[in-house]
Amino acid sequence: ANDKEVLNNGVSSFVHDAVPATELAKIYEHSDIVLHVEGLDDTNAIFTRYSFSTKIMDCLSCGATMMAVCHPSQAGYSYLCKNDVALCASSRSALEQIFTEVAKAPQMLIDYANKAYLFGSENHDRKFVQKQILQDFRDVIDESYRN
Repeated sequence: ANDKEVLNNGVSSFVHDAVPATELAKIYEHSDIVLHVEGLDDTNAIFTRYSFSTKIMDCLSCGATMMAVCHPSQAGYSYLCKNDVALCASSRSALEQIFTEVAKAPQMLIDYANKAYLFGSENHDRKFVQKQILQDFRDVIDESYRN
């Protein structure tokens, strides 16, 4: 079987064709694990190290467990790992270790889904972020008047 057939078996995993952004939230909400994947090689890491996918923000609020498989220098990966809100693997062996741990303790999936949801709702709520940005602008303006 080819890789796509293995990954898209229609029972335990599904690979979606491109979908409109408006449908992504629905797909994420019905997923057990949502993947954020970047190349693990050093060349790809150079190009993606400052990249931060908006998908990460969407996934944090969807209520599903996130798994990041990326080079450790990738910004999104670092953010997810630092805040312990996703299962994070930066190598094939780390990925195998995660699968082994989840098989032994499936509750991990629920725990990570809850952590991601709480973190996302506390730190990435649209109104909260807009309020923070507005306050930052006010602080800059106030500081400029003081000088």
